[in-house]
Amino acid sequence: MLHDLKHLCGWLLVAGLSLGGTCYGAVSSASDGFIPVSHGGQLYYQEQGEGEPVILLHGHSLDSRMWDQQVPALANHYRVIRPDFRGYGKSSAQTEKHQFTHVDDIITLMDSLHLDKAHVVGLSMGAFVAGDMVAIYPERMLSCLLASGGIRSTPGPHTPMTAAEKKQRNQEIAALKRQGIDQYKKEWIEVLMKSGGSDREQMRPALTRMVEDWSAWQPLHKEVRLFYAREAMDSLVRRRPNVPTLILTGENEHDGQKPAMLQHLPYGRHKVLANCGHMMNMDQPEAFNNTLLDFLAAHPRYAFVVDAAGNGDFRTIQEAIHACPDFRKWGRIVILVRKGTYHEKVIVPESKRNVTLLAEEGAVLTYGDWAQKLNRFREEVSTSGSATLFVFAPDFRAENLTIRNSAGPIGQAVACMISADRVSFKNCRFEGHQDTIYTYGMGDRLYFSHCYIEGTVDYIFGWSLAIFDHCQLHSLADGYITAPSTAEGQKHGYLFYDCQLTAAPGVQKVYLSRPWRPYAQAVFIRCQEGKHITPAGFDPWDKKEPARTTFYAEYECTGEGANANRPCSFTKQLNDLSDYDMRQILAGDDSWQPIDDSNIVMRVRVF
Repeated sequence: MLHDLKHLCGWLLVAGLSLGGTCYGAVSSASDGFIPVSHGGQLYYQEQGEGEPVILLHGHSLDSRMWDQQVPALANHYRVIRPDFRGYGKSSAQTEKHQFTHVDDIITLMDSLHLDKAHVVGLSMGAFVAGDMVAIYPERMLSCLLASGGIRSTPGPHTPMTAAEKKQRNQEIAALKRQGIDQYKKEWIEVLMKSGGSDREQMRPALTRMVEDWSAWQPLHKEVRLFYAREAMDSLVRRRPNVPTLILTGENEHDGQKPAMLQHLPYGRHKVLANCGHMMNMDQPEAFNNTLLDFLAAHPRYAFVVDAAGNGDFRTIQEAIHACPDFRKWGRIVILVRKGTYHEKVIVPESKRNVTLLAEEGAVLTYGDWAQKLNRFREEVSTSGSATLFVFAPDFRAENLTIRNSAGPIGQAVACMISADRVSFKNCRFEGHQDTIYTYGMGDRLYFSHCYIEGTVDYIFGWSLAIFDHCQLHSLADGYITAPSTAEGQKHGYLFYDCQLTAAPGVQKVYLSRPWRPYAQAVFIRCQEGKHITPAGFDPWDKKEPARTTFYAEYECTGEGANANRPCSFTKQLNDLSDYDMRQILAGDDSWQPIDDSNIVMRVRVF
């Protein structure tokens, strides 16, 4: 990128490359201000939106306006903060005598705004600063995105400038003065434009305006050491921070190698953004925004991190549950469960409300109790006591977690027992044989979305009102999928929407349901039923008059096991779904809406 502008190289090595946003102009409904920094300096910042804080760090020769095309996309979901570095934009000027670092200014900004942690996004020089931060201040970061940059290889602030360096800078400054700053800026703009993609000309107006507004103090003076650089790399190697980090490289600058930083970032990954160069946020703003939003959504703020390998706040899920405050009235506590196998029984007591277990793919909670197993008092554990996960707290959520009872085909052995209202699971796996999921709480509302549930006999059973939305129900042997015990007078029991009913090889005779109690209810809506489902579909168990008290029904089910003419008298085919709107059923008297709740629709990727 710089081969044809060799006379700029000295300054480029000092400051690094950067580019800016394509859409120049003020952001509506934004507030701004100044905060004091060291040596009497003032740091300008602008902020907009509410939610988790996202700090955007600009590149050299530009200012916070370079993020104009990112702020509108982010501010609907996050509190977006974009400062001007000292010496740029509206912030106070630098001096040659006062040592400071840009990252320490950002920490001061966070302290002034009462932010203990933030997502940090930096591009070029901004990425140098974000790289320093992930190495020196990882405890202040929720996540880190480094675009077109990372930790520098130059000396840090504790290494004085040598005589040779000063001499070289004096020569570069003299050459620049002879050239003239206006000509320098024109050539600098072309340098920034050169690596862009096919749409790079869209960057020119905003880029030109910011560079023309730039004071150009930096190339005309000997700057102090503004980056921790080598000192930061030493810290990164030593600490190996667990900050989720995405390193972005523009396709036109990619050299085919992975960034060296990655080997010291356990939760880091690298991505190449197509058809763009150094200034990717201006060059391909839509692709950049989508990548950034996906990354931020994958890393919400966590109260605690559980890691079986010891790289978190706790090694066990139960320890994290214990650490949650009792009867918390406001806010949700998100516990990140790292990938790994957790051999423990977990109890979420009633006082630990508004807790989310947000698991990485590959996180497995497993235990092997069963009903007839004897405890230390030589008493049977019982069906209820055999569960791996007990949920007694309202407003509990789990996502991506595998919940397993490993006892095997040995009788009743519960994987998950739920006795609480407003409980939801998304993308979870429930593994067991008999009695896998026990919906214990009478009338409690439960929501299962895109979950996998396996078992043999009555592997979903109990009293609750439970909705299963786009789930897979996998039978491991001949038996019964559900055994509801719906209370008399309760409007709904089990409701299955758009579920896949599958079976292991050799399984030939599985019933959709049998009534554990007389007023059992189960309805299957638009489900795909495999050939393992018996023609009768439902079994009366030992109930003498199931048609009088139970309610079993189907609506537009398909597959080899579907049968619109079930021979049993106590089932029916629904004509319409006027009484089966999921949102209305789940809303109850308090307007609970887990389907639309963005806090549950989250994904955590493993890096």
